[in-house]
Formats: sequence, structure tokens, C-alpha cells
Amino acid sequence: MGEEVGSGWSVPLSPEPLVQERPGVRGEPWRLLVVCILCNKTRGASAWPVVSALFDRWPTPAAMGSAGPEDVATIIRPLGLHRRRASYIVAMSSRFAEGGCPVEDLPGVGRYALDAWAIFVEGRTDVEPADGHLNRYVDWRKATGTW
Repeated sequence: MGEEVGSGWSVPLSPEPLVQERPGVRGEPWRLLVVCILCNKTRGASAWPVVSALFDRWPTPAAMGSAGPEDVATIIRPLGLHRRRASYIVAMSSRFAEGGCPVEDLPGVGRYALDAWAIFVEGRTDVEPADGHLNRYVDWRKATGTW
């Protein structure tokens, strides 16, 4: 079963769920973007414990947006690029909480996050992701007729 997202679109679970499909991320657009910043160049299985720790400490965009980047960097340090990612996560969360900013203009949001947004938030069928995992998800959705 899927879970409703803001647009009313239901996210079906694939046989090999991605981090974007996990409970606590699925159907949560801001959390999806945080996950994408952390999973870019990092395996989802490695990122998940860090993601959980972040959301336990800062559960909302406003809370994360007011966090000190150094505090975020301490938690995400095991993933590498921790200072840069922490800066992006705090800035993106702050702008997301303010609202009115197109997703493509949010700090730290690149091709991977935009593809994931199109797939998991907008439910778009015209996405051709560069990432192999997202591409397999899209292929699975098309093959099973769940789009």
C-alpha cells in the first residue's frame, strides 16, 4: 500500500524499497529533500541511521532550519561532506519552512533531489532519472502499471 502525499497521489511501495519509500519519509516532501541531500553519493542503507537521528532531533523544517550547522554536521559526519551537507540541509529547511520557494531553487537541491521530487511528490510519469536506483523504481512502476 502507498501513502498519500500533499497532492493526493499515493506512493506505492516497490519490492526493494528505497529510502524515499520508508515510513517517516514517504509522503513527507521536506524529509524527502533532506534524504536526497544525504543520499547523494552515499548508499541509502548507510544514510538511514543518520537520517533517523536527524529527524528525531529536528522533526520539522522550521526546527531544522533554526539548527546550528555545526550541530547538524556532528550528526552527519559519518557520511562524509558533513560541513557542506549540513549547511545545505539547514538553509534548505529554513527556506522550505518559509514557503513560496520553488523546489529547484532550494539550497542543496540538485538533479537527484529534483528527480525524486518529481517521482515521489508530484507522481510524474515523464521522469528519466540519472540515478540507477530511481531509474529502477520508475521502470518497476511502468512495468507494473502502477502509474
